[in-house]
Amino acid sequence: YTRLVIVAQDGSVSDETNTPSTALNPEVYPYKKRSGIERFFVGKHHSETLSVKVESGDFVATVPLLSLSHDSTKAGGEQFNRTIYHVAQKYPLFLVRGTGAGDIARATITVSGSDTTESSAATTALSAVMTATGLLASPPALLTKLSAQSNRAVATSIDSAINGLMATKLDEVQVVDGPVRDWLPVTIDLRLPRKEGKWNAHSLARKAQEQGNGGADQLRLNDLDYMPVGKWTIAFSAPRVSAFSVQSVTCPATDCAASLQAAQNKAKNEITQQLGDVLHFPVIANGDQPVTLGAYLRQLKWWTAQVGNLKAGATGAAAADQFCRNVRSALSEIGFNTFDGYMALAALKASDDLTKDQIALLSNRNCQWPGPPQS
Repeated sequence: YTRLVIVAQDGSVSDETNTPSTALNPEVYPYKKRSGIERFFVGKHHSETLSVKVESGDFVATVPLLSLSHDSTKAGGEQFNRTIYHVAQKYPLFLVRGTGAGDIARATITVSGSDTTESSAATTALSAVMTATGLLASPPALLTKLSAQSNRAVATSIDSAINGLMATKLDEVQVVDGPVRDWLPVTIDLRLPRKEGKWNAHSLARKAQEQGNGGADQLRLNDLDYMPVGKWTIAFSAPRVSAFSVQSVTCPATDCAASLQAAQNKAKNEITQQLGDVLHFPVIANGDQPVTLGAYLRQLKWWTAQVGNLKAGATGAAAADQFCRNVRSALSEIGFNTFDGYMALAALKASDDLTKDQIALLSNRNCQWPGPPQS
């Protein structure tokens, strides 16, 4: 399992060397007001947005990293609205399967800007963006088939809000595809015009050059009067071996088996100390009443009949084998890995959902974790 992590290089998070990163530029677009006379004759609206949409299998998230807005009108006066996302990581874990399903991630980076001479209440629209983002305040702990649709709906609502900001659009889109397991952090380095709306304004050095040679040289990005605004990195967290444990695994370049074995053993020991939490793990975010894993299993069509078949004797042993297969399959179908299927069975054997006699039957190889893979 992994999750999306986007971090601004603003000093709030240090890298592996514990070196503070460069702060976001505080000098871009100072809160400069226009006079009442200027606002009376010409109302202006300026807005810019930097957003990132990340997709991998069923997982999708749209993150508005930066929103700048300035309305200057006769009726509304001066209205400034600025939002910077410094650290974005409150997203659900999602499973990258060994089969490669969901392994390829796509990051779509979009910069949008507009200038109009009439106010369009951009502050209201930008508030809509952050309201939509606020829907992620309580995301599910793990992205499953049960929560994938609501997760995508949140991303779609943010996309729509951002698209609604721009009446006259200036869009630049960059797309990066790559395997999640081999993903190298993608750095976004944003530069914007030093003055609002001056997208093609030349720097002083460029102007001097033009005066000397008639402007025959090709225009380059560095020739524009742009300022660095900030940098963000798009990455994925170190892979976890279980949704029920914080244990992660870092694999060497040569062989991952030993590292995986150690991480799974630690996770098993950790989960064993808190088996009650496994069945209370939320699989559907439902406000103050999430649907837990235990509740989800108990409402499956086969649950009642198969629990009733767990009786002593040859048929009971066969029923136990089928019961354990079904539990593991149910977890796999909605987005858990094989290891967690066995952890759910361990939790069931420690719960009140089964009697002692029924639990005693759950001892065959389909009900017990076989251990980590050997190198």
